[in-house]
Amino acid sequence: MANNTRSVLVVGLGRFGSSVATTLDTMGQDVLAVDKDGELVNRWSSQIPTVQADMTDVMALEQINASDFDTAVVAIGDSVEASVITAGNLLDAGISDIWAKSVSKEHARILQRIGARHIINAETDAGKRVGHLVSGNYLDYIELEGAYSVVKIHTPPHVVGYSIEDARVHERFGITVVGVKSPGKEFEYGSKELIMHRNDELIIMGKQDQIDHFIQSPTYNVLHFAGILCHAGDFILRLGQLGLFAGNQHFRGGHVHFHDGVDISALSAGRLYLGEYMVTVDDHPFEDLNFHGELP
Repeated sequence: MANNTRSVLVVGLGRFGSSVATTLDTMGQDVLAVDKDGELVNRWSSQIPTVQADMTDVMALEQINASDFDTAVVAIGDSVEASVITAGNLLDAGISDIWAKSVSKEHARILQRIGARHIINAETDAGKRVGHLVSGNYLDYIELEGAYSVVKIHTPPHVVGYSIEDARVHERFGITVVGVKSPGKEFEYGSKELIMHRNDELIIMGKQDQIDHFIQSPTYNVLHFAGILCHAGDFILRLGQLGLFAGNQHFRGGHVHFHDGVDISALSAGRLYLGEYMVTVDDHPFEDLNFHGELP
């Protein structure tokens, strides 16, 4: 066998178990599917290697040399007792990498206590995924172990046209852009220079609240300082009396009026961030930015 091929014992040939077994077989893995139901075994025997046996019986495990397998998937959903006994027998046989389907929280808790490494809440996980997809925010959704998820979304309006670095995606939202797929182009990994365009598909990873914040964040209003009155969401920027300095370059203006105490943080690269809004000064790069005069 190739070095990347694993031997997998799948116990249970219902819809879940048969799907796992056929997928692994298609991927070139060394699979044996087991079920005590002879009818199910016959149904799948022409597609994948199968054997009829009751895995709650220790002797049956010895007969199929269960201890020779690297991984086992316990896909029994019609009997909690059979599922738990089978998982225990497989652990006793020396298979430490156990994936077990659970049908309830109590079932999952028992499987965890006896040592099953991976618990699959098939219906709950599928329900969560469908719920997220139906909401319309995600194109695809995968929940990882722990608090993190990986989702596929279209580029949110507030970062369209910006690189991952310039949008400060990780700093502001705590998420990671894993990659970007533009229409008609190859998938690109999320380097800091990568520009996010409208209709791009972003693969992002983070905690649920971080992902939602990223998707729902208000759109940036980009203002160019050119001596004109600019409106941007919750604040109005007028230039004419108060001077704005960028390095040694003086931009003559009026006064800056903020509603709701918008936070001001100065950055390099020609941008001033005002809360959720981004302001550029004629796209001129500069090192230091400061307001000259008093802010109301």
